[in-house]
Amino acid sequence: RERVGLEPGAVGARVAPSFLRFGQFELFYQRDEPALLRALAVHALGRDFAHLRLQEPEAPLSRLLVLLFREVCERQARLVAEWLRVGYCQGNMNSDNSALCGVTLDYGPFGFLERFDPMHCPWVGGGAEYSFGRQPQAAAINLSILSEAWADLLRAVATEEGLTRAEADEAVQQTREGVSSVFVDAFHATHDEHNRRKLGLVSWDDDAAELWTSLFGLMATRSGPQGIDFTVFFRSLGDLTNDLPDGGDGLAAARAAAIG
Repeated sequence: RERVGLEPGAVGARVAPSFLRFGQFELFYQRDEPALLRALAVHALGRDFAHLRLQEPEAPLSRLLVLLFREVCERQARLVAEWLRVGYCQGNMNSDNSALCGVTLDYGPFGFLERFDPMHCPWVGGGAEYSFGRQPQAAAINLSILSEAWADLLRAVATEEGLTRAEADEAVQQTREGVSSVFVDAFHATHDEHNRRKLGLVSWDDDAAELWTSLFGLMATRSGPQGIDFTVFFRSLGDLTNDLPDGGDGLAAARAAAIG
């Protein structure tokens, strides 16, 4: 017999500046609905990227769409770099869970690293492609797919504006370079700066990058069967001093913290 009574409860609500997602644009592109694709892009331009019109008030729509896409690429790069900084794994990083405005959208299977594992994925259906260490690649793939819809939109707008074929091709090329250049450069610049700060270095150069790569490998392979706590490890580096047998060599200090 069921018992009916009052139970404690709560309502959870997800909030974000915008819930426009890559997948919404891709849907109209795949359905061959260019009018809806354009309407959604113009809406995004006015709502989430209105500053672009203020920066270039005389710019045609084609120019603004290129700037919008390149900024989306930069925001995604910085977002993923922040995830890696704090040990966050989105878990299901498909295009439907990628926000155009560059914020974290989560629909359940996220997680933070405890035991360090670059291939960790909190979602049982995620696999290697959505693992912690593969998030930059996943973001680049999502942007690359979105660029196809954006290129189609740009060609239509360029025709309306009376641009030449060469001018339209240039706009499309600048869009594609948002992935191959803007995203890549912004990610590495942000990620390298985070790594520099984590290691307490004054500057970042080839030696620093080699130090990070060596440390990354040690954390993944030499920290024992129980692994190493991602957050606690980097906090522990702050307790190290230069009073070390090797005279304070950075790599040895990091190794000592990793396996000690």
